[in-house]
This record gives sequence, C-alpha cells and structure tokens, in this order.
Amino acid sequence: PPPPPPATDKLPSIDVGAWLRAGIRFQNQTTDPKKLNDQGMDTVYGELHLSGKVHPKVSYTLNFNAAVHGSVNNSQTSTGISNTGTAGIMDAIIGLDPIDEFHLWSGHLLVPSDRANFSGPFFMIPWNYPGVYSVPGPTGAFAFVGPAEGPSGRNTGSTIWGDVGGKGQFKYYAGVFGLGNTADRPLFTGRLNFAAIGKEPGFYHSSTYYGDQDILAIGLGGQFQKNGSVAGTAVDDFSEVNADVLAEFKLGDSGVITGEGAYYHFGGDNDPAKDAFYLQGAFLTPDIGIGKLQPMVRYQWAKRDALKMSVVDAFVSLVVKGYTWRVTAGFQHTDMDNDVVGNAIQIGLQTIQF
Repeated sequence: PPPPPPATDKLPSIDVGAWLRAGIRFQNQTTDPKKLNDQGMDTVYGELHLSGKVHPKVSYTLNFNAAVHGSVNNSQTSTGISNTGTAGIMDAIIGLDPIDEFHLWSGHLLVPSDRANFSGPFFMIPWNYPGVYSVPGPTGAFAFVGPAEGPSGRNTGSTIWGDVGGKGQFKYYAGVFGLGNTADRPLFTGRLNFAAIGKEPGFYHSSTYYGDQDILAIGLGGQFQKNGSVAGTAVDDFSEVNADVLAEFKLGDSGVITGEGAYYHFGGDNDPAKDAFYLQGAFLTPDIGIGKLQPMVRYQWAKRDALKMSVVDAFVSLVVKGYTWRVTAGFQHTDMDNDVVGNAIQIGLQTIQF
C-alpha cells in the first residue's frame, strides 16, 4: 500500500467571543447628584473577540468594542473606557510566542500597568472600574486617577513579556507605547507579577477566581513619559509607581473570601493626584439555588495638595456562572473634597459568551 501522507500541524480554529455589560443608575444627575430621585441608562458596553494562530508560534488578536452611555456624564463610571458613544477596534495584535519565557506582542493592545487593567471590568468583583472619581451634574467634577493607558486601557506599541517556568507563578512585562502619535514622547511601562500561592498563566490576570483556586499574588508596576504630565499649557514629566495584592481563599464548603488592595504614586506636577489607593473585601457564599451571592465593599482615596477624593462602593452580586453570567446591585457614594458629593444606586448585568 502507498505510504500515509506526512503529518501536518493543524492550527486551531478561530476563537470567537461576545461580551456584554448593561447597567442603569438611579441618581439626580442634573441638579442635585446627592439625591436618588431620577434614573437613566448607565452604560451598554459590548466586545467582540477574535483570535487565532497563523503559525504555532505566531498568534493574532482582533477585538472590537462599542459603548452607548446614557445620562452619566463620564463614561469611565463602569467600563474603564474614556470614549463616549463609540465603536471601533479595541485590540489589533500580532504576537510572536517562541517560548513561555519570552513573547513579543505588537500593535494596539493593553498597556501593562496594574492588576485592574489586566483584569478589566469583566474580570473584577466591583461593577465600577477603580480610579474613577466622578460626580455628574452642572457643578460636578471628574478625575481618573490611574496609570497612563488610553481608551479601554489600550494604546499603540509593543510589549515583551514572559511566564518564567511556564507555570503562571512569575511573569514580567516591559513595553513602549504612545507610538501612534508622533507628537508625543514614548510611554515606557512595566510590571512584575508573582503568585506566591496559585497560578496565573497567560498574558492577562483576573481579580477573582470565584473559588476555582486559592491565590495570593503581588504585583509591582511603573511608568515614565517625558513631558507626559500635562494640564493646559503646563508640562512636566510623567512618572508613576504602583503595587497591588490579591488574596482569595476557599473556606471549605462555607464560601470564598477575597481581599484586594492597590497603591499608586504619581510624580508629575500636573497629574490629578499625587497618591491614591483602594481596598476591597468580598465574600462568595455557597450555592443558593441558581447561583451564589457575593457582597463586596470597596473604599478608594486619592489626594493632591489640599484636594481629597473618595469613593465607597457597596454591592451584592448574584454570580450565576462565574464571569460568564452575573447580576449586581448596589450603592456608590463619591466625595470630591467635601464640596461636590454624589450618591447613586446601580444595577448591572454581565454576560460572556465564547
């Protein structure tokens, strides 16, 4: 008989996913944001994910997103993105992946900075993205206190990264971004992530694993951009360092407890804050029928000179199936220097379909 045809490597098929978040907000957003006597759509936000390989060592990613924001003045409230009512390309990445310890990803991609950006709004317990200090209304105020990134936490550039040993315990990232605008100086950014307990393989992180594993992970990050701290005509160098920790442990059959914290220090003269931090705690109950309940509380604080900002979130989520299906409801209180204060009740729904 004729010899069998030579074996060929069959590349995986294209992976496709659709992600969606939708929320409503009860708040008087026109005259008195402290009152809860009005309501409106908070955010409808969706992502379409496409990825695959053209070679066993060469990957591609093409992700799109679209957002429709209601009466909330600043769209970063729940999605972490800064574009309002837009649709476009979120990620366009070519990845060279020769070994676990070394990858080179280039294009328009996530800026490696802190755990929050690696998790994104879909993979964290709070409904609202951290670092957003926003009070809507005619006398309202807004500040985003966090690392330099871009819309949806993305920017144009390249990142080298690696998973040392391929076990998801120690990962490093070093990138240069801001390359899509020749008028700007490059943004240099990096991060180290060490999982003392548990494993976090791959490029991204999560801010909860819903009891799938115990995790204790510590991260350190830093950024620098020449002339990157800008306010009007005032220009200074931008620098930022951050540290974060995630601890999540199963309590036998009694549930899962989660604690997370992060600290940020900014070196530019024109940044919204000099120092900022957040602390949060959550508890995931055992099954109650259709899912699990997860109450959580998060406190955020930022300061620059005499200006102080704080946000308190207190929410309860019904986690039907991990990240892929959850409903949340809760209260947010924002205080901008004891002068501009906002209260809001929010209800949100999230689904991820691969």
